[in-house]
Amino acid sequence: MDTKGIRFAALYSVGCPELRGMGCEKEIRDFLLNPEPDLPTFTRVAFILGKLEPFFFYQLIALINDVDDVFSKKVVRAYWLSDSLLHPLTKNDVRRTMFLVLGKFSFDPHNVHKVIIKAHGLIGAKPWHNADVIYILAAVKNAPIPETLLVNANNCLVTAGRVIGVDESEIDIETFGVIQRKSGKICFVNLSKGVNRGFVKDVKTGDYVSVHLGIAREKITQKEAEILSQATKETVDFFQGG
Repeated sequence: MDTKGIRFAALYSVGCPELRGMGCEKEIRDFLLNPEPDLPTFTRVAFILGKLEPFFFYQLIALINDVDDVFSKKVVRAYWLSDSLLHPLTKNDVRRTMFLVLGKFSFDPHNVHKVIIKAHGLIGAKPWHNADVIYILAAVKNAPIPETLLVNANNCLVTAGRVIGVDESEIDIETFGVIQRKSGKICFVNLSKGVNRGFVKDVKTGDYVSVHLGIAREKITQKEAEILSQATKETVDFFQGG
């Protein structure tokens, strides 16, 4: 059991609607605030995370890369931040993963069905978090994307940026997002915004942070931020046909 991978998965899962709906938000937050959780706690957290949608994609990435531990940090990190472990998804990848996931941990069969349908929509793209979000926007054909959906999608994207301002509770960053042009096309754009300091306490102007659901998750390097930005732009281009 890769405890670093489980902690990383928990870090990016806090705040997601699935976790709140299960009533486990506080338990995962308390886990992240505990500097030395014991093994039963890690096992319990892995059980909870195994109920969430990203678990299917952890399994998929692990399978494609012949990684035994589905919660390996390199697997989990690839799903949330994108890296070289990701490869364009095939139908066979989805089929193989489906049989492995059924019965694993506590993954709800209803969720398996829902996620498999979504995974088929990602075939040809790289199977990571931002592709999942952008796919939902791209599925709106020949019509304006509802404003609420666009706002929620930008909030759900994992983004990164350079810190340009810091106060007690908020960080201002230069980052990126997506918009819909009048033509109906989804476009990648650079922007500035304020986010909750969240899990990043020791931060200063010039640092780079990752953000999910309006909450800063961790400090990352400039190179990692650039990889995340470029991968998101490429994903937008893929779903817009170039």
